[in-house]
Amino acid sequence: MLNSNLELLKVADIIRKHNWKIIVVHLVMMIFLSLQANFNVYLSGKLLDFLNESVFSQAIFIIILITVFNFLKQFLSEATSLMDEEAMNEIMIKHEMKILDKMRSFNLIDQEKSEFKSSINMATMGMGKIFPLFSNSFGVLQNGITAMIAFWYLGVSSLWLVLFVVIITCSKTLLIFYFTQKRISTNRVIQSKLRVPQYFYNVLIDTQTQKELKVYGSSDVLVKKWKDSSEEIQKIRNSLKKYSINFNLFNFSLSNLGLALVTILIINYMSKGQLSIGEYFGLTLSLNLADNSISTLLRNIFMIKEDKNYVKSYFSFVDNPDRQEADLGKNEKVEFVFENQLTINNLSFRYTNSERYALRNINLSINKGDKVVIFGENGSGKTTFLKLLLKLYDSPEKTIAFDNIPLEQIRTSSLHQAMVVVFQDFVKYMMTIRENVIISNSNRSEITDAQIIKALGKSRFPKLDRFSNHMDTDLGYLTEQSVFLSGGEWQKLALSRVYIRDAELLVFDEPTSALDPKSEIEFFSSILTEKDKTVIVVTHDINIAELADTIVVFKDGEIAEVGNAQELYKRENSEYRNIINKRNEIFSMERKYVYG
Repeated sequence: MLNSNLELLKVADIIRKHNWKIIVVHLVMMIFLSLQANFNVYLSGKLLDFLNESVFSQAIFIIILITVFNFLKQFLSEATSLMDEEAMNEIMIKHEMKILDKMRSFNLIDQEKSEFKSSINMATMGMGKIFPLFSNSFGVLQNGITAMIAFWYLGVSSLWLVLFVVIITCSKTLLIFYFTQKRISTNRVIQSKLRVPQYFYNVLIDTQTQKELKVYGSSDVLVKKWKDSSEEIQKIRNSLKKYSINFNLFNFSLSNLGLALVTILIINYMSKGQLSIGEYFGLTLSLNLADNSISTLLRNIFMIKEDKNYVKSYFSFVDNPDRQEADLGKNEKVEFVFENQLTINNLSFRYTNSERYALRNINLSINKGDKVVIFGENGSGKTTFLKLLLKLYDSPEKTIAFDNIPLEQIRTSSLHQAMVVVFQDFVKYMMTIRENVIISNSNRSEITDAQIIKALGKSRFPKLDRFSNHMDTDLGYLTEQSVFLSGGEWQKLALSRVYIRDAELLVFDEPTSALDPKSEIEFFSSILTEKDKTVIVVTHDINIAELADTIVVFKDGEIAEVGNAQELYKRENSEYRNIINKRNEIFSMERKYVYG
């Protein structure tokens, strides 16, 4: 029983911690609304009797009393609604923050799994159901009290009336329960399928995809996929809607048939002189009040049952121990230190649900201050290696170590603070130029304008005079004043983060693909001559590789060879030389085609 209501207890605790007065107000409103509804029924019957007996002074008093109660109900309902709206918005923001914080604790490989997207969607929906679950719980109590008072009022006149209403209620409860189960299971199916049309829709409206869609004329293909997947979901929704309509019609018919039978019973009592016209009117109103209260109560229960599943998904997401916190119990974490050597011993790795190893038996040593290029063709394992090195993926124990300290024992935050990483698919932050530069630094408030200008200059970003608000110019398209940069300008802005942060380990994953060759060579010529900096560059660009002290050539997930450019080119059966020769052949064919 406790486990089945655990989500309700957690929600109540959230509301209590946010503002305990909300619970008190809802308790007061619950009691007041329950009494007011039944009191109005009783007073309405009395009013009719007084009018029938021409006792107008009493009738006027009752009218005033009913008016006051209705005004008070409206005033209290509006005040409570305002308080609830403010609390709900504040709670939403707080728990959205919890979801965002939790996101950071997941490793990248977990986030790349297809079920993770469904999990985060369900958690987000559950977060939005926290306050509705609280409100509906009080709705159940309020309507339950209202119905019980109405039953008592009916029972005073005749137990048969109560018996009829109870039979109707039990029948409706069984129907509601069955319908609720079907609705919940159907919504789960819809949620699992929803990410498909969402993906294609986002691709179709993303500004970054438009040039390719236009050039390839591929919009029709994606629109069809979006349409087909949307229609599949719509069919499921339509099926549920038809089922819902049939249920509502049957439920309505059952209610009205029952009410008709009970009304006939009341008329029978009245025909025998056992009821006055006011009592008849009061019993009829009480009967409708009981039926409406039970119907609303059942709807509240239905909504609670559905909302609890979403809220449970939210709590499951945010209450699970953090991956990094879980590691604290398994390994004593230490701060990142890199004074001598990075070593990789017998590192192998494969992705979930894949039989093929992405990396196999990787052995490598990198000394502090080395300038190393991880070289190879697409699919050779370069980027997977980098993700393991950056602890974005969990590596097998004792396969990667800095100064003989295994990577799994090093605190992740400490590792990341000691390095600068620039990815090929870097984020184009739609914020100001200033914010884009300093976002990689934990001490953002201490960075001066002079440091920012220096970093922008080193990355060869356009002069700030070109921008209306200089480094405080908004970039992207979020506002009318925002400026959208070219691909190369965005890349130079991303590279400026390297110069704003005093990191000892610099890591690059194809970070200059949007730059012209001259800018690319100038940037890496500067970076690869930095003293006391260890630089690791993942690339398939030969010109960049030749600037490095050491080239590590990957092929089919293994290290094919290691050496500098000159050594590798002279080596017999060199993979490095084979790649260069292939590219030279392609280049020669292109020249022949162009120039004849």
